[in-house]
Amino acid sequence: MKLFKYTLMALALAGAMVSCSDDDDYTVAPQSTGAYFPNTNASSYRLTLDGSTFSVPVMRTDASGAATYNITSSADAQYFTVPSTVSFVDGQNSADLIIAYDADALGYDNSQSISLSLAEADASQYGKYTYSFTAIIPSPWTSLGMATMTEDFLTTFFAIDPTTYQVEIQENDLTPGYYRLVNPLTTANYPYYSPGDEEDPDGTGYIYLDASNPDEVFMPISDTNCNWTYGLISLMSFNYYYMLNGMDTDPSLWGTLADGIISFPKESCLIQMIDYSTGWYPSNVNGAFKVYMPGVPVKDYATAIEYSGLFMDASTQGYSAVMNVSVGSDVESAKVGMMLTRSETDVLEAMEAGGIDTYDFAAGENQTAYIPLAEAGYYTAVIVAYDGDEEVGSSSVTFKVDLGSEPELSWSYVATGTYTYANYWEGDDEGLELYVCDTDASLYKIEHWGNDVDFFFNWADDGTVTVQDQFTGVVNSSYGDVWVMELGEYVGNTDYGWSSYENGVFTFNTVWYVSAGVFGYGPETFTITATSQSAPAKVQGKAKVIGKNNNVKFHINKAGRDFRPVLSESISMKKF
Repeated sequence: MKLFKYTLMALALAGAMVSCSDDDDYTVAPQSTGAYFPNTNASSYRLTLDGSTFSVPVMRTDASGAATYNITSSADAQYFTVPSTVSFVDGQNSADLIIAYDADALGYDNSQSISLSLAEADASQYGKYTYSFTAIIPSPWTSLGMATMTEDFLTTFFAIDPTTYQVEIQENDLTPGYYRLVNPLTTANYPYYSPGDEEDPDGTGYIYLDASNPDEVFMPISDTNCNWTYGLISLMSFNYYYMLNGMDTDPSLWGTLADGIISFPKESCLIQMIDYSTGWYPSNVNGAFKVYMPGVPVKDYATAIEYSGLFMDASTQGYSAVMNVSVGSDVESAKVGMMLTRSETDVLEAMEAGGIDTYDFAAGENQTAYIPLAEAGYYTAVIVAYDGDEEVGSSSVTFKVDLGSEPELSWSYVATGTYTYANYWEGDDEGLELYVCDTDASLYKIEHWGNDVDFFFNWADDGTVTVQDQFTGVVNSSYGDVWVMELGEYVGNTDYGWSSYENGVFTFNTVWYVSAGVFGYGPETFTITATSQSAPAKVQGKAKVIGKNNNVKFHINKAGRDFRPVLSESISMKKF
């Protein structure tokens, strides 16, 4: 699982501190023959509106004789009546504590926490003296059948694509238009779930959707019972977060229910993995989350665009980028735009403003566009799909065009070392090879760095080390291409320091960024572990001098499941 993290907001959690008394009063230890709460007791009780009592099991270690034990309770008296004692008859080691409740006062979905405690003199040392649980009268729900859902939440943290599958949907009997999806992210339904992933086998996960106002749909906090090794995953929408905190809602972040389809704008929802962080992070990063109500046909709004090479017009000697395009069968129309930029946002804004030429497409696979190129550089092409006037999908690709203007460089092996990542990934990348350019003694590269690309930097005769502005090989699922460069040049001043070399260690003062802003910044190192016999004299240190090592283990592609980047929590997605 490839973990990404966006530090746009966090919710503070308050913790209670407990201190120990240091007085010298002696407390009598619990007796071995007393009562206790069994470990098999439920953690929650689901009550009914037409009921009035429920029972809590209590056990004792010695069944001989009748006995009564004292109990205290934290239950709210306006809802519950808890007896102060529990009694056992001769010959029985179990009894039920009968708790009465006022169903009319409690009402639906009003979860209450209750703690019960046996008097210390009555408690057995072989069981639990206290027992905490919740009690609730859940509102009634009716199953509507199987809906079709496109998932776009786990895409925030993991290198997976949105996927479409069926899941049961229920409607609340008391609030028409209030829905919940049953176990949408657990083993029973979710296609990406792995056998090693954890969930409560006795629990149920839900995604709640309040579409009682179809123009202002929101997602209350939803515990999914899904755990991909970083703790249970919860969801909610941005506007629900605003509502919880007494803030004004954002009209652009409401979901909608139209033509039997519930959808939300891109990045209008939030996700949390409780063991990973206390923060909530943007989800629905592709804007792909949709719920098709039972019986509503699923529409194919898929888009795809890729760069397949250059075309040169023999008559004009001009170049064009060859773009392969595919558009889903339910897309009414689509447009492609392209600019000399690394930013998808720049292209979208230019397309909307009419500032660049666009190319029209209809539904269909394997279509081709020839888009003229004026110069070499990094280009971004975007395809936007429409159903009528509504934008229903988009895709983009960024690529480099050379136009044959750059000479092929030759390189000589210098050293082998370990690169230590700190600003996007964290950890050591061993066995990477350092090369110097044969025609430019100040130009160096580390091969198979990042996501299996070359890392270029300049090392001048005066000792100055400067990381070039370059693509890392990483394409972020939300923000596109991730780039790296010298921090001082990115910021435009020397306050953050510069890269350097000393005693066999390069310290690269880098910033990892996308078009929207910064992920992390600060020093990362490349430590030389072996040098070639022909290495430049300035490559110093205690590394062992060797010939060219042809058996160096090549750097693996880091798009796999287990290499997890960790982003800085100290900086938001904003430029300096």
